[in-house]
Amino acid sequence: MEVNTNGTRLPTPKETLRTTLRCLREARGLSQEALAKAIGYPQSYIQRVEAGKQNPSDALAAKLDEFFGTGKLFRDLQRMHRSGLMKAFTLDFLEQEPKALRVQVFTSGMIPGILQMEKYAREVLRCTLPDLSPEEIEDLVDMRMQRKVALEQDDPPRYWAIMDEAALRRPVGTAEEMVRQLSYVIDTVARKPRLTLQVLPFSSGVHPMMGGTLLLHTNREGKTAAVVESFRTGEPMESPEKVAEFVQLFDVACSKSLPEDESLDLVRQYAKEYKNAAE
Repeated sequence: MEVNTNGTRLPTPKETLRTTLRCLREARGLSQEALAKAIGYPQSYIQRVEAGKQNPSDALAAKLDEFFGTGKLFRDLQRMHRSGLMKAFTLDFLEQEPKALRVQVFTSGMIPGILQMEKYAREVLRCTLPDLSPEEIEDLVDMRMQRKVALEQDDPPRYWAIMDEAALRRPVGTAEEMVRQLSYVIDTVARKPRLTLQVLPFSSGVHPMMGGTLLLHTNREGKTAAVVESFRTGEPMESPEKVAEFVQLFDVACSKSLPEDESLDLVRQYAKEYKNAAE
């Protein structure tokens, strides 16, 4: 919490964004419905943003700046809000994801973020970040869901995900919810030819990536950077020596993982087990 020298609490970037939106809308003499129609978004979305119940997407923030002629005000406020929820270097790293040539991720205990459904992501974030408010958790869920945009581009990154079998074995939510989550993973991989998924099975034994989550980005100039994907902790790795070390760890994990077809078969097997448990 930030305060003035007189002890008064300063408004947060999110509070400033929603009050600025309301003031600019009212100054134009527009209702929420009229604004929503003018910029092509649902009224309920505008209502939630003004009420502070939802953070605007990147696209909405840009559209508001364009409509009101505010330069990058809404985008900057949105970014300031996000910076309060995650370390600046992690935010910078994730914002570059849609521009990457290749993205490689290893997760040891959960399904990779870009393949998570909202309920799964919400439960993981709620349990791993217990000090955050429900509103902050929802904002992080929104950010995670917005990362999926990278896969919908005309020229998306080549995305290579490896997850430990523990991510399949550990239920997040009910058995029925796990069926939906794993079905979503299977369907997404089937629809995205540039998305590769492998599972590192229990039968491979111990491996050097146990307990960690690694994210590697290779840009279109061929430079690779790495970071531990985390909203509270993590260390950026940009030196060639450090990056080479973690690329090697990813390669080792890959060598111990099942081939793509067998990996998807294992995901289907777990989905079937959860389905049987739900009946």
